[in-house]
Amino acid sequence: MGRVFIVKKKKKSKLEILKEIVLISVSAMLMIGLIIVFLKSYNIIGNGNLGQVYRKLELGYVEAKIEEEVISKGGFPLDWTVVYKIKFEDDEFFKQLVNNSNWEKTPMPLDLERFVYEEHVLNHIALAFSEEKKEIKKGEYIPKLENGYYFFKYRSHYESFDEYYKDQLEEYKMMMGMEQYIENEEEFKEEITKNYSKYNYVDRYTLGIYDMNMKILYFVDFKL
Repeated sequence: MGRVFIVKKKKKSKLEILKEIVLISVSAMLMIGLIIVFLKSYNIIGNGNLGQVYRKLELGYVEAKIEEEVISKGGFPLDWTVVYKIKFEDDEFFKQLVNNSNWEKTPMPLDLERFVYEEHVLNHIALAFSEEKKEIKKGEYIPKLENGYYFFKYRSHYESFDEYYKDQLEEYKMMMGMEQYIENEEEFKEEITKNYSKYNYVDRYTLGIYDMNMKILYFVDFKL
């Protein structure tokens, strides 16, 4: 009968075990670091709220300083107005805008300019600031820029002028009564057409305005 040899496994020393633990720990840390770099480069995660701003603006992550932050939840649980002023030290953020089809060179079209500087956006910002006991004057927060870029993405209550037109006529009929509506029908139709703007009934929007001279990003996110 052949002999059976039993080879005993050499017991590892405490030093060898410690080296293995250190090696595994370092490898794990490197892997985590690489994953974080990857996620940041694709803007999957970011520096807290700064990363959320970039995701809303459909841009990659760039280091920056948040100079002002105002978050208003409004009167209902799902309403909000978020306002940021963000300062950059170099042109890394600007370089993303140049070839990005979602960003346009200023000045804005007149109807959008009115929406931002004369009507809705200014009021939303002022309300958000007032909740934090801050006051702003007209044109004080977001300056009109000749040398800048802007991003504007919105959702309107009406998808088309025809939908808006039909709804407004129905409102006139209810408010005035059918008899008075018929008497003034042409006048009502003219007034509806004259007052129409695709931004009149926006109930959600994201606005980004970048000042190239000052390297400052102004950001407003609103949902009604």
